[in-house]
Amino acid sequence: MPTPLAPETRGFFCNWASARLPIRRRIFARWAVLWAGIMPTLTPIASGAEPGVAVYRTMMPECGPSSFAVALGPSLGLSYDPGRGGVNYVWQGEFVDLDPTWRTKINKPAELRGTIVYRESVRYPLRLGGTGRPPRFEFRGYVLLPGAVEFHYLLDGVFVREEIRASASGRGLVRRFQVDDPAGPWSYAIDPQPKVNVSSPEGAWNEARTALTAPRSREFSLHLELEASRP
Repeated sequence: MPTPLAPETRGFFCNWASARLPIRRRIFARWAVLWAGIMPTLTPIASGAEPGVAVYRTMMPECGPSSFAVALGPSLGLSYDPGRGGVNYVWQGEFVDLDPTWRTKINKPAELRGTIVYRESVRYPLRLGGTGRPPRFEFRGYVLLPGAVEFHYLLDGVFVREEIRASASGRGLVRRFQVDDPAGPWSYAIDPQPKVNVSSPEGAWNEARTALTAPRSREFSLHLELEASRP
C-alpha cells in the first residue's frame, strides 16, 4: 500500500504540479493527491512507543464508519468503534487486510485475518454516576503511548481517558479508564464471554453478572485474559 503524503508534502506537490503541468495533468495530479489524503493511513508511532503498536482509522466489519483497527503486537488486535463507544471485538492472529477499503470505487470493510475471541455489543458500555441510562458520548480523539493507545471522549460532559495495552502474558488486554475528578461510581456492561476471563482489580460483578461495578474514584480498569491457544 502506498505511503500517504504528509500534509506539508501534499501542499508542495500541488504547487509544483500546478506550476509545471498542462491543465489536464494538473487536474489529475490534484486528484491523486486528494486520493492519497483520504486513503486509510497508518498512524506514525510516537517516540518511545512499542514498534508493534499501530492504529488505522478505516472501515471495519460489523462496525460503524471511521472505526479503528489497532495492533497491539504481532498476533493481537482490536476494533474500537467511536459510534458505539467501545471495543467491538478483539482477535488473535494476523492483522487486518486493508486492501478492500481502497481498491474499488465502492469501498468494502477491511478483511479480518485472525479469529475473534472477545465481543461487545452494549452501546456506550461505560457509565459514570450509577445511572442505568446510556450516557451522552462524544469522541475526542486518541494518542499513542509507549506500548498502548489511549482514546479520549466525554461521558455526560466528563472527560475520560481510556488506555488500552496488551496484558503481561500477551494474550489479553488491560483497559484503564481515568477521569480528573471522581464523578460517581463506575459501571461497565459486559456480554457473556465464553473464551475470556474478565475481571477488575477495583470492582466486582453485579448480581446478574452483566456488568462490573466499582465505587467512586479517579480510575477503573478491566482485565481481559484470552485463551492461551492461538488460531
